[in-house]
Parts: sequence; C-alpha cells; structure tokens
Amino acid sequence: MNKPTERQAARAARQLYYHRQHLKWVLDRIESNEEILLLYLGETRQVEETVIPGGYRVRLCDAGATERIFVEVSRATHICQQLALQMEEQSSI
Repeated sequence: MNKPTERQAARAARQLYYHRQHLKWVLDRIESNEEILLLYLGETRQVEETVIPGGYRVRLCDAGATERIFVEVSRATHICQQLALQMEEQSSI
C-alpha cells in the first residue's frame, strides 16, 4: 500500500469521526429495539421464535451469544407466502 496523501488522511479522519459520533446512537437504538422484541416475544408466548409482518423471523439467541435477539428477513415476498410461513410455524408447535 502506498503512503496515504494528506487528502486521504483527512477523509479517513472525517469518516472515523462521523462513525464514532453515531455509534452511540446506533447502539442505543439496537438496545431499544431488542427490548421491544423481547417484550413482544414474552407477550405472544412465542418463547423461541416467531415470524412478524414484513417477513421478519425473530428468535431468541443462545445464552452465550453477544446478541439477545436474532432477526432475519424471510424470503417470502407475497402475503400468501407470509401466511404459509406462519401456518408452518404454528403447525410445528
């Protein structure tokens, strides 16, 4: 790698400053959203996993994981596919 120019160093400093300033806000939002999902899972009695509108599959993480909640987007793109996923989930309970 070539020695960075002053312009590249200034850009890197600006980006690093920006990301560090916004990191606290992002972490606070993550914690807030995790709390909401933990409460939701508790209220719906879906102890381990559920699919919520929008195709988001939400489940609790293992005790040793760094995150408390795991979220992924299911591949369902149509409402009928979403309903089929929910029906599959309920039938396995």
